[in-house]
Amino acid sequence: MPPYDPEKHHRRSIRLPDYDYSDAGAYFITLCARNHGCLFGTVENGAVRLTALGEIVRDEWLKTPAIRPRVFPDLFVVMPNHFHAIFFLAPGLKDHARKCRPHPILVKYGHLRPKGPKRGSVGAIVGQLKGAISRAARKAGVAPVGSLWQRDLYEHVIRNDRDLDARRHYVQNNPTRWTEDEYYRKGIEGV
Repeated sequence: MPPYDPEKHHRRSIRLPDYDYSDAGAYFITLCARNHGCLFGTVENGAVRLTALGEIVRDEWLKTPAIRPRVFPDLFVVMPNHFHAIFFLAPGLKDHARKCRPHPILVKYGHLRPKGPKRGSVGAIVGQLKGAISRAARKAGVAPVGSLWQRDLYEHVIRNDRDLDARRHYVQNNPTRWTEDEYYRKGIEGV
């Protein structure tokens, strides 16, 4: 593997600049299987038939409200090679998170430097979900060799009711548009 070069390996963020992704609000996410492989199921007559791994994705998402009390799931769909979800984040973690942060002087000198996404943020929630799915898949003996997920995710802050309605429409109709997916051929042919 070539050494890391920040000029060559820079990823352009699609995130809203200066937006706090732990703020209460509505969010839409997409998680993709590694290399867009069709690991989670097939689509037949506009309906998704889940594999054992796809059932794990669905079941772990359905556990979300019990595990992550700030998260209120809305619509979701497990597709053959990706997962879409709309959810709402309730307010409440910010004051607690501020109280739990290490003293700034410790962070300044490299001790207790926070790692990973901000606690309670969309990135942290997705990281926990991906980890739970991967662990459950290994335990069930259905995990693929190597990583299950693409490294990144697509996340979108839903800004108003019109945006929410459009995202809901997209999620509901995703199985009927499966053959139009840009990774459909790649996933089914392994190209």
